[in-house]
Amino acid sequence: MTTKKPLPPRQTTRCAIYTRKSTEEGLQQDFNTLDAQCESAEAYIAAQKHEGWVCLPDRYDDGGFTGGNLDRPAVQRMMNDIKAGKIDCVVVYKVARALANRPSLILADEPTAALDSVRGRQVMELFRKVAHEQNAGVIVVTHDHRALDVFDRALEMEDGKLRESIHT
Repeated sequence: MTTKKPLPPRQTTRCAIYTRKSTEEGLQQDFNTLDAQCESAEAYIAAQKHEGWVCLPDRYDDGGFTGGNLDRPAVQRMMNDIKAGKIDCVVVYKVARALANRPSLILADEPTAALDSVRGRQVMELFRKVAHEQNAGVIVVTHDHRALDVFDRALEMEDGKLRESIHT
């Protein structure tokens, strides 16, 4: 009789949820768009439970703030919590919604613009993982060349001409 070796403990990934709406319209309702965004993100995190993802209890909601800058109370509080080591992963509604439907093509416009190099690379690696697991294509538009080696192929556009990247 053989005994099974116990599986190594899975690393826990502490996930924060960030939600935003650019206007205050409808936010006074008992269940508003920020609540709906949060529920969607919670469902996505729950679907990653097998990977060790857990949803943190704090909410990071910015209702009535533009997405054009980072001058938003909840995003500033969240950034401070990230710097303090309280958060491992941030789930944003539109990204969660887009990936939950298992798309055949993922389009990402500057997904690492506000991230440090480590988190930026993790985002790029997540896109690669999702692409391989879901047999999907990924198109990332970025000025960040640090993580392009994550992908199987990278193209650059210069002076309106597309060419193979020299950075991979």
